[in-house]
Order: sequence, then structure tokens, then C-alpha cells
Amino acid sequence: NMVFGVGFNYYSGRWAEVPSERNLQDGHGFGVDIGLKYKFLPNLFLSFSAKNLFAKMWWDEKGEKLPLFLSSGANYRVSDFVILNFDVEERKYYKDTGSGKNFVIKHFGIEHNIFGRVFLRLGAYGEEIGGEDTTYTAGIGYKKENVSLSIAWQTFKKDKKYEELIFTINTPFTSP
Repeated sequence: NMVFGVGFNYYSGRWAEVPSERNLQDGHGFGVDIGLKYKFLPNLFLSFSAKNLFAKMWWDEKGEKLPLFLSSGANYRVSDFVILNFDVEERKYYKDTGSGKNFVIKHFGIEHNIFGRVFLRLGAYGEEIGGEDTTYTAGIGYKKENVSLSIAWQTFKKDKKYEELIFTINTPFTSP
């Protein structure tokens, strides 16, 4: 009743100082994510993940380590159509990059399954859910056999001008 997964990530980004003519850099990098999910009770699953293991981003001028994200959580299947999720994530920033501070982020979400193939999701996360740093999320997913497609949206309460739209495709690698 345990599942283990590994993800290999490629990162690409652009960073600019204001005014942008002063310093515009392109960056590329790699990292590894791992996760573990355990069926604790018939409707209760426990999980652990580590994101950005060995992750580094190389910019035009230098390389930098990406923060390590460690999380543990639980999801509870209320019915065949509704799942509640909660997890706590520690973001470990390195002293030589970013703020050098660590943050603890709480995530809460709900997923509604329609016809066994379409999934609607709502959630929120932040140091204090409902506080000024809260990020609100929504998404829709589709799954057929072992392939899943997902579109997710998030907006940041503190900066309402910033939104993200994320598109993902997942399929497992299998061995003979």
C-alpha cells in the first residue's frame, strides 16, 4: 500500500533588474523531486516529498542552488467524489541565495471527481491561510488510463497583479 515516485526537472527562466536594460539574464537548470504515499487507513493516505533535490540554476554570470522543499501531509477520501488534502511544507533557502531564511507553508485543498475522469480543484496556501501572504488556487484535470492532463491557476492575495497558469501532462514510465 505504498507508492514511490521520482521526477526529473528542467528549469528555464529569465531574470531582470529594473530598468531591464541594466541586467537581463537567461537561466537553465536541473533538479530532482521524490515522493512517497502510504495508505494508512482505507480512506486516509499519508505522504512525504522532497522537491529540488540537488537542484541548481545556471545564469549567464553564475550558478545558484535552488531552495529545498520538504513536505508531509495527508489526504482523506470523504466519498468516491470528494478528497480533502492538507500538508505542511518547509522551504529551506540557502544562506548564499535568496533570503537565507526558512519558511513553513500550510496547504489546504479539496478535489471533486466528476465521472471518474474530470477533476475540479480548489485550494489555498501560505504561512497563515487567510492571511496577507495567502495564495489561492483552482484547477481542472482530466485522466484517461495512465495519462493525466491538468491546468492550474493561482493568484497571490498580497499582489493581485500576479497570477500563474500552469499546464502539466503526466504519464508513468514502466519497465517490462
